[in-house]
Amino acid sequence: MFARTNLLCGRFKRCSKLVKVRLFRSFCVCFYDTALWCNYSVGAISRLASCYNKCLKYFFGYSKYSSVTDMLLELGLPSFNTLIHNYNVSFANRLSACDNVLVQRFCSLTCNVHVNFMPFFSFMVFCSVDFHLFCLCLCCVVCVLFVYG
Repeated sequence: MFARTNLLCGRFKRCSKLVKVRLFRSFCVCFYDTALWCNYSVGAISRLASCYNKCLKYFFGYSKYSSVTDMLLELGLPSFNTLIHNYNVSFANRLSACDNVLVQRFCSLTCNVHVNFMPFFSFMVFCSVDFHLFCLCLCCVVCVLFVYG
């Protein structure tokens, strides 16, 4: 994230805030498969959140002592925790709405509680052994379907 932010700062430092917000959303807010980030420690996630805040301050020209909340409200950007939560809820909704028979069967076998109640739990709900097993099986099924079509 630091590398992307440095690249954007070098190329777009004279742009307006609206353009910078759009660039930041496009290049720095893309966290893929956050619902599957189960093996990371709380410290690693905390360092990533800190990195997110530092990159925001650097890219938009705020001092390091500026309030993160004020900055996020002024720019209209979500906090790191909000991003992670939204991505996890989106994953849970897509998973529960999937009409694939294999995905539904795995959901009913391994993580029925997780799919039904995910929006009400925090990020750490995704860190159960059942969910790991489900994701591993789902990846295998997708690979088999992709290969054998």
